[in-house]
Amino acid sequence: MALSMITNMGSFTAANALTNNQAAMNQSIAQLSSGKRIVNASDDPAGLAIAIETQGLLGSLNQASANTQNATSMLQTADGGLANIGNLLQTAQQLATEASDGSFNSSQLTALDTAYQGVLSSINQIAAGSQFNGITLFSGNAITFQVGATNTANDQLSVTIAKADTTTLAINGTDLTSQANAQAALTKITAALTTIAGDRGTIGAAEQQLTSLSSNLQSTESNLTNALSTIQDANTAQTYATFAKQSVLQQAGVQVLRQADATPSQLVALFQ
Repeated sequence: MALSMITNMGSFTAANALTNNQAAMNQSIAQLSSGKRIVNASDDPAGLAIAIETQGLLGSLNQASANTQNATSMLQTADGGLANIGNLLQTAQQLATEASDGSFNSSQLTALDTAYQGVLSSINQIAAGSQFNGITLFSGNAITFQVGATNTANDQLSVTIAKADTTTLAINGTDLTSQANAQAALTKITAALTTIAGDRGTIGAAEQQLTSLSSNLQSTESNLTNALSTIQDANTAQTYATFAKQSVLQQAGVQVLRQADATPSQLVALFQ
């Protein structure tokens, strides 16, 4: 290459290299200080788009996981109410069994019936008053829980909590005022206990589903978090090694630029 006092190509080359190295060094500094591989959208447009979508999905999955916990609490509350109704039915069953015996007189049957009617009233109170977050539990309506990140059937669980009042259980209007009535009540109460047992089984099965869904959500969140880290997080060791190399190149570039800038003045010696 010809030597020229007007155009110093060596200086231009060194300056360009130093500028590029400084830009790369600034990038390493930004990555080290933020901990992110993608600091600006221009660093990796496709990776940034994937990272943003994954972050949104993780947020939804995290909320869905919380939803499964809320749903479980709701179902446990309903199951607790049914357990109490079951206990009351067992008490009613005992009273009806006692009144079905022909050795009781009318006044004794009246006393048994008074206790029996109190049990039925308590069942209705529990059935009507059991709530979760202001929602009546034993309404007989289906409740849909959002247990995933999409508005599809795969990410939803529908559970119907049946009514549990004495009318639904077909024991409303029963009494123990006579042996025959007590025997009829005993038959209906036994059937009501079977119904409550089935209702509790339905709720228990739904709780098992929620437990499985919660476990799957946690696994999915963990895998997506690892994937997101791979996409957007900086490899600190590798980035620092790159920074160290760029730091050395910068120092060398400054020295080379200084030497290149001195070349034209050195050419003056040819005229001496």
